[in-house]
Amino acid sequence: MDVKTAARVLDVLNLFAEAQKPLLYSEIAAQMEIPLSSCHGLLKTMVARGYLYEIGKKHGYYPTQ
Repeated sequence: MDVKTAARVLDVLNLFAEAQKPLLYSEIAAQMEIPLSSCHGLLKTMVARGYLYEIGKKHGYYPTQ
């Protein structure tokens, strides 16, 4: 993982801390101003590593406890 990716992971977690609700990956990508494909890959990795869970395709993501 490079520094840019690490910064993006922290940015994602900060978005959830501010929002206090599930977010769609399209919302996250828009707020972070990154391509949808980059955001999707980042979120899938965070799910695989146990940092986020996917509520459903149309309901978004949320941090794990």
